[in-house]
Amino acid sequence: MIRFTLGELVRAIGANDTPLSGELAERLLTGVSTDTRTLRPGDVFFGVRGGRFDGSDFAGDAVRAGAALAVVNADSDAARGNSLPLVRVPD
Repeated sequence: MIRFTLGELVRAIGANDTPLSGELAERLLTGVSTDTRTLRPGDVFFGVRGGRFDGSDFAGDAVRAGAALAVVNADSDAARGNSLPLVRVPD
């Protein structure tokens, strides 16, 4: 298995303008999920926009499920106000 830190993930997806704290940036990625119903604590949540739903709208659910980080659409307002570190990327 390839191991990534959250900081490496942020750089890999081109979100270099999103600052992560030193501790968070060095945390190992434990898993990824696009579905908050299967998300495990410490996973990174990807809010993927589809034909029926915008996954960014579920960032609050990801917070409650214990996500370490959420990657959401840059034009989404749904994730504001959460304590979760957010990375906003173009669709």
